[in-house]
Amino acid sequence: MKKILVISLLSFLFGCQNYKSDAQSNNDSIQTKNSISQVLKENGHLTINERIELYKELKDKKPKAYNFENKDEITMYGYALLWKNNPKEALEVFKLIVEQFPDWHNAYDSLGEAYFNLGEMDLALENYEKSLAMNPDNFNAEDMIERIRFPDRKPITPAEKFVKVYPVEDYKADLDELANKLLEVHPNALKFISKEDFWKTVDEKKLSINQNTTYAEFSWHCREIISNINCSHTSSNFTMDWDPLPIPLLFPLDVRWINDRLYVIDACTNAEKVSIKDEITKINGLPVKDIVA
Repeated sequence: MKKILVISLLSFLFGCQNYKSDAQSNNDSIQTKNSISQVLKENGHLTINERIELYKELKDKKPKAYNFENKDEITMYGYALLWKNNPKEALEVFKLIVEQFPDWHNAYDSLGEAYFNLGEMDLALENYEKSLAMNPDNFNAEDMIERIRFPDRKPITPAEKFVKVYPVEDYKADLDELANKLLEVHPNALKFISKEDFWKTVDEKKLSINQNTTYAEFSWHCREIISNINCSHTSSNFTMDWDPLPIPLLFPLDVRWINDRLYVIDACTNAEKVSIKDEITKINGLPVKDIVA
């Protein structure tokens, strides 16, 4: 039986596993080569087929001039199109990624998502199944396969899930699986914490679980375990926290507390109002130091 939380958490932990295998090529690409995705963005006036041909032409004529090895960047270019409600264009980009990286499970996952958004469920299912076969830990593909096969099954909403209480032993089993998976997939999980202290935190979180623990409370226990490895690439699905919250309670920025000061590290949708490195001194009229203290 699938664990109750690991399915929704672990799909966000594999960035560093991919990062480990691709780190050298991606870092070299970023540091010494031009961005092929930026070229495609700058040529947005071209049709998507013309942009794909431009990609192939540049790769054929100038293979070392652009970061063709950086599959994450070209994938994000595809998702940018998808998120801008251009699923047909995103589909062509994801087809290109499958062509360029045929052994990468995430390429088929992305292609499946594009087909899903276009309502082509048979092709979506085919690609999600291929992605899952290549990587049995791809819980997103597993969930999407279930969603496609059982379209009338009503999924639990984030708000409903966050107040739901699960069995104590299931929570504890999930914490163990989360911890073990972190150590398995992350290349530097114990760089900033000893193995003993890491497992000490896990045991402390398990002791905090009781018969009244909600999924929302449990997710925060998981975050503390994840935060102990001090990796900005590794996180849980924070959007599940946001969905049930009233808009006035949402904090519209990504921030970091440094030397007793709060700084913006990502303006998110507020780039016209604040910039990265801006210091936040008050929140809703209250001094930040009073809130954090």
